[in-house]
Amino acid sequence: MVMLHWFQEKGLSFSVAHVNYQLREQESDEDALFVERICEANNIPFYLKTIDLSSILKDKGGNLQDLARAIRYTYFREIQGSIDAKYVVTAHHKDDQIETFFLHLFRQSGLAGLSGMAICEQGILRPFLSCSKEDILTYAKEKQLAWREDSSNSNPHYLRNKLRIEWLPLLVEQQANLKEDIIYLQGILRKNFEEYQTQAVALSSQWKTQRYIPLSDLQHRSEEHTSELQSRVDIS
Repeated sequence: MVMLHWFQEKGLSFSVAHVNYQLREQESDEDALFVERICEANNIPFYLKTIDLSSILKDKGGNLQDLARAIRYTYFREIQGSIDAKYVVTAHHKDDQIETFFLHLFRQSGLAGLSGMAICEQGILRPFLSCSKEDILTYAKEKQLAWREDSSNSNPHYLRNKLRIEWLPLLVEQQANLKEDIIYLQGILRKNFEEYQTQAVALSSQWKTQRYIPLSDLQHRSEEHTSELQSRVDIS
């Protein structure tokens, strides 16, 4: 809702897309209706996808959050193409970025995961990544905006929620600058990741053209760096 209001104040042209997974029954329906009414009142194009995610999980299995994300972004991309929108824009903020860092750390991810979300990549724009959740709440209260809370955000069953509600506050108690330190570290990792991506694309093109990989291209790199490159190069 903050992003919607901010876009309006900037005079930007945009549409709103909402996915109702029907995971919280009436609450989910009321969330969708709330967003739809806000859009109608402000003459904002509104798109809604309603899907029974629980039934899909029961039939096919899988991870709820991963499947929800895949459905969400597939839908957003469809709308983006149908209305010729330049970007899919999400309201991810700095606290989301920090939580994502720890989730990828737990999964033993490489640079791609640990470097976090980019402000802009592959047509996805995240303008609030430099804003904390506290900043966003302050803005919402100052502008007297209405919003709804997703009750599932307080459910510690989900690892991200447990991290946000229980673990991160304890870590911050011990290390007051923890969040700023992680954001700083992610900046370094993001720079390294983008450099490796650039190298990988250049080498991939060169190798495909000459149809072989010179050992000299690999020998001057450390084993770790070589592994990073090879994981991103497709010479098929």
